[in-house]
Amino acid sequence: MSAPVSSATVATSRFRLVALDLDGTTLNQKHEVSLRTKETLQRLSANNVIIAIATGRSSASVLNYLKDLELPQRIVPIICFNGSCCLLVDQQDSSNTTVLFKDDIPAEHARALIALVEEAPFRESNCLQYYEASSGTVYARCENETHHELLRKYASLVGREQTIIDSYESVLSSFQSAKLLVLTTNAEELYAECSKRLPEGMFHKLIGSPSPFFVEFLKPDNHKGIALQKLCEHLSIPMGEVVAMGDGSNDIEMLTAAGRGVAMVNAKSDVKACTPYVSEFSNEEDGVAIELDSLEALGRFSL
Repeated sequence: MSAPVSSATVATSRFRLVALDLDGTTLNQKHEVSLRTKETLQRLSANNVIIAIATGRSSASVLNYLKDLELPQRIVPIICFNGSCCLLVDQQDSSNTTVLFKDDIPAEHARALIALVEEAPFRESNCLQYYEASSGTVYARCENETHHELLRKYASLVGREQTIIDSYESVLSSFQSAKLLVLTTNAEELYAECSKRLPEGMFHKLIGSPSPFFVEFLKPDNHKGIALQKLCEHLSIPMGEVVAMGDGSNDIEMLTAAGRGVAMVNAKSDVKACTPYVSEFSNEEDGVAIELDSLEALGRFSL
C-alpha cells in the first residue's frame, strides 16, 4: 500500500475536481461525514476546487449530505445511480438544479428482470426495487417477511423508505427506471443466475457495496467512469485534473479514468488492483481528508 501521497508519486498536473464515492469512502460506518472530512472539503471548495459526489444512491438520498457538508460552491455535481444520471444541484435555488444527463433502462429489459425475479424459487428470497430518477422515489413489491426485512435493511443503509406497490406494471407504464436493484439473501447466486438466463449485454450488473446483500442493474455501459467523463467534458476539465476516491467494484471505472484514482484501504481487492494509489487509511479513519490534505500540502490543487 502507498502512503497518503509521496513526492515520488507526484505528477506535474494540478487537480481541479474531486469526485467522491459516499458509502465506504466519504461516509464512516455510521453513514456520517466526520468533522475533519467536512472541514477539508469545505476548504477545498472555498478555494475553487469542485467537489462532486459519485454514488450508487439516488439524488434524493444525497441531498441531506449536501446540507450537512455546507460546501461554499453554489453548484454541486451529483453522479447518482452508479452513473446513470448526473444532476447539477444549485444549493441556493433548487428550482435551478439541472439534469445534465439521464440514461434509463428500456422498459422491455426491466420486464425481463422482473419476470425472472418473480419466478419460483427466486420470488421468496428476492425483492426488486424500481427507481424513478427525477424524484428519487423507490418502488417495491413486498410479499413476505423476508422482503420486509430486506427492505428495512436497505432503507436503514440509505436513509430513505420505499413506496410499496401491488404491481410493477403500474410504474413501468408511467416512466422508465434509471436503476433496478434486487435485494437478496444470496447476491452471488442471484448474480450468476441473471448472467446465465438474461441475454448478454442487457444489463451492467454490480454486486452491492459495501454490504453484499443486493445486486444493481443498469443500462449497459452505464458506470461512474463514463459519467465522470461526461461531467468533466461539460465543465471543460481534463480527466488528468481529477482526483477520484472509492472503495467498491462500482468505483473501478471512475478510479481508472481519473488523473489520480485513490482506493481506500478498506476497498475490495479488485479495486485496489486497479490503481497504484491505495490509501493506508479507511473511511473510518478519515482517509478522504488525509489523502486530500496531503495533496493540498504538496500544492497539487489549482487554488
